[in-house]
Amino acid sequence: MRTVFIHLKTATAGEVRAFLEEKFPSQYEPWVYWAGDDPCLYIDFYNEAAEEFSDSALADIKKKFGAIPSTSLMVDVSGRHHGHSEVRDFISLMLGEFDGLVQDDWSERFWTLDEVFSESVKIEDGTERAFFYRLAY
Repeated sequence: MRTVFIHLKTATAGEVRAFLEEKFPSQYEPWVYWAGDDPCLYIDFYNEAAEEFSDSALADIKKKFGAIPSTSLMVDVSGRHHGHSEVRDFISLMLGEFDGLVQDDWSERFWTLDEVFSESVKIEDGTERAFFYRLAY
């Protein structure tokens, strides 16, 4: 299972919950994003972000947001799916509504919406990397 984190700058948990309940009617935490007839993404609040960030990641997001994120989501991708299009669709949905940044489980880097859809981005060490690095399936 792979995981993506969506960190929202000012949205409250109540605002996010209401938005997700509207987009995913008859569901409640965790919300499920389906790929056809099969669950693909499992979406839930991530309340441990501030405690689990490394010191450098915490400093980086505080620099970008001016504070720690008000609300974070954890999006687990089912091992039965590569989830690339579903993850990008869900990120677009969330960051189209709320101001935020995204993290994948391959780095501590925080990605903007534009960077998520870029083929690659030059990162801090000078290398190029794509969001949600594609594994061979």
